[in-house]
Amino acid sequence: MASQRCAAGPNPLERQLLGVEQLALSLGAVVTRYAIVALLLLFGAMKWTPEEARGIQPLIAHSPLWAWLYGILGVQGTSIFFGTFEVAAGVLMALRPWLPAVSAAASAFCIVMFLTTLSFLITTPGLLASPSAGFVMKDAVLLGGAIWTLGEALRARRVKKMVDDFAPSPANAPRAAAATRGLVP
Repeated sequence: MASQRCAAGPNPLERQLLGVEQLALSLGAVVTRYAIVALLLLFGAMKWTPEEARGIQPLIAHSPLWAWLYGILGVQGTSIFFGTFEVAAGVLMALRPWLPAVSAAASAFCIVMFLTTLSFLITTPGLLASPSAGFVMKDAVLLGGAIWTLGEALRARRVKKMVDDFAPSPANAPRAAAATRGLVP
């Protein structure tokens, strides 16, 4: 009985579930990447406002990694410093369809950035018990997304390189011919 089902192919429900699976994976990838991009652009742009600069001041001031910036850049300058990197990371992550290696580098940077933000939960006295804790803890979800986008962009870079290396063109013809003979790994 089982062999008959295998020979006949998946049943209609399995085919529908496969379609939903493929759609969810494709759509989920786009939504995850570009939701992170949108948040980076939004929060990065907000860092240019005096309100946001004052809002992040307690977090930065208690951070052993970043408090020194206030002595050099001041409150607003430090906020702009962080905002500039957030906007840049968002723009570079968005380039995944064209420059997957650049997008991967932006994702790697975001991993470090989100870990840094999560460190504020430890370095800022009373933060865990305050309403602001949720604002910082959202970075745990963004961290997971950045880890995933790093892996996905690296895979896309590898696939793009394989396609570029073996695409039929006069420049690639000798390499493609060698590869078909097993001379190129």
